[in-house]
Amino acid sequence: MMQPDPSWSPAQIFSGGYAIALGPGHGSIPTRRMASGDAIFQYQVYATAARTTVWGDGTGGSMIVSGGGSFTCNQAYSVYGRGSSRGSTRTPAPTSTRSP
Repeated sequence: MMQPDPSWSPAQIFSGGYAIALGPGHGSIPTRRMASGDAIFQYQVYATAARTTVWGDGTGGSMIVSGGGSFTCNQAYSVYGRGSSRGSTRTPAPTSTRSP
């Protein structure tokens, strides 16, 4: 009797439609940002190399990348980004003092 080869696995092929939405991070889709301590890094992710189409969840002018037909579970997509560290520190929260 032939034994199965554990190092081989067939590619899983799916058919139908799919959609890939990206969330806003620690901001909103139009103004994504990452924060660590007092440092803030503003960035954006795009679905096109020209960086004209924001990849998001369909809000704020962004688009959801979608497709149909047959595809495999290891489908690859390119994501393009742009970032800026201008204005990279948080404004401290106001403090108040009380006099007795």
